[in-house]
Amino acid sequence: MKNTFRKTILTLAVCALTQFAYSQTTLTQKLENKEFSNLLGSIDSYTSYPVKLGSLSTIINYNEAGSANMPKTDEASQNLIITVCADGAPTDCNSFIFKDKYNLKVTKVSEDAKLYHIYVEYGLTKKRNKEELLIAKP
Repeated sequence: MKNTFRKTILTLAVCALTQFAYSQTTLTQKLENKEFSNLLGSIDSYTSYPVKLGSLSTIINYNEAGSANMPKTDEASQNLIITVCADGAPTDCNSFIFKDKYNLKVTKVSEDAKLYHIYVEYGLTKKRNKEELLIAKP
C-alpha cells in the first residue's frame, strides 16, 4: 500500500511539473491489442521484488464487476500475474497467473536454490485462505 501510494504521489508530482514545462509535441502510437490494454487499465498493484539472479515482479489486476460471485454485490475478483526474468533480461521472461481470487494480497516472496516462494492470502477478511506458490528459477 505504501509503495503504491508513493508511486501515485510521485506520478502526480511529475504530471504537475510537466504542466508548467514547455516541450515539443511527440507522436504516440496506439496499442491495438485490446486484451493488453484492458490488463493495463485494470492493474491494482505492481511490485518488483529483489532476487539474487534475475527479477521477479507481481501484478494484481481486477476482473469485471461481479466476478467475485458474492450475492447482492458487484465485487470483483482479482488475478495475480507473476513474471520472472532471467538475469534481469526483459526479453527472457516467463509469466504465470493465479486466477479469480477475492481480496488478493502477496504477503511475502522468498527464494532458495531452485525455487521462488510466493506467499498469498485471499478471501473474506474473517476467513482468509493462505497459499504458497512455487515457481522454478529460470
